[in-house]
Amino acid sequence: MKTRAILLVLAVLFFGANQAKALIQFKDGGTHNIDYTINDDVWVDYQAPDLQTTFNLFDGGYIPNKLQGYNDSRINMFGGYVSHLNVYNNSQVIMSGGSVRILNMQKNSSAIILNGSVYTLSTYGSSHVTMSGGSFSDLLANDSCWITMSDVLFLEGLVINGNSQLKISSGSFVNMISEDNSQATISGGLFSNGLHVCGNSHVTMSGGSVRILTGNGSGRATMSGGSASYLSAYENSRIEWLGGIVEGELRLKNKGVLTISGFDFAIDGVPVDFGKITSMLGGPFSDEPYRRLTGTLANGDIVDNQFKIGEQAFISLVQDVPEPGTIVLLITGLVACGFLLRRK
Repeated sequence: MKTRAILLVLAVLFFGANQAKALIQFKDGGTHNIDYTINDDVWVDYQAPDLQTTFNLFDGGYIPNKLQGYNDSRINMFGGYVSHLNVYNNSQVIMSGGSVRILNMQKNSSAIILNGSVYTLSTYGSSHVTMSGGSFSDLLANDSCWITMSDVLFLEGLVINGNSQLKISSGSFVNMISEDNSQATISGGLFSNGLHVCGNSHVTMSGGSVRILTGNGSGRATMSGGSASYLSAYENSRIEWLGGIVEGELRLKNKGVLTISGFDFAIDGVPVDFGKITSMLGGPFSDEPYRRLTGTLANGDIVDNQFKIGEQAFISLVQDVPEPGTIVLLITGLVACGFLLRRK
């Protein structure tokens, strides 16, 4: 017989500083609306699968300790505050307001974050997180998690590893590190500092803006759009530049490789063939002189950058001219512009 008691207080006490902290459980398949303070740890649907007990936290709700969801539970935050929110075993969190100090996702749990604030978000065990708003301090994604972001604000950094996958379409960020076979797809957003691609991870950038795009370890990055202030390929990393604007320097050292696809390349004003550009002195990066590479990418974006290559690193220039159809469209556009100017 399913109990309908709203609160089940277990005789589980934790002693310290002359105080006892009880554990409160909700596991009756019902809906519980909380707009008051609970000073004890709270567990929802612990060892109670398939009940889908719903725990709603509203303005005025305050949990200074742990709120934990298990076994298909549903936790909805409309307001209030939680110190530690831990979710496991296919449980779900929907957050449209309120504040969480630490949100910890594990074991196929999921979260939809529409608004509110989270200081630290950690994901493990194939968890899924969809973020379309809100503010955060930092994120750590592990163990094959899936994360989608848009219109978010991050005050510190993102770390993506353990075969996790990340998609960013908009938002404001400071730093991001991808490593350990993770994959990230970036089509928008602003990274005010660095995007670091490490440890067999792969980042694809088709939009957005980043101050420094850096490859380390065996990281790989593909840039087909957006903008970066600097491109740096270090250690055994590989960066492919197909489109987009790089405003500043190209920096290569160790065994880093930068592949640039386009045409009409020149170094210091002298045309060069397709192929490798290597170090001039063969020594440390710091001893190399600066040179200037110019050219055009296949999509029409301009290459006009100082560069420096040290040690065994190199730039690979690959021929990639516009498709004939693209050329026809460009010529047609120029002719149309000329016709309109003549009419004026």
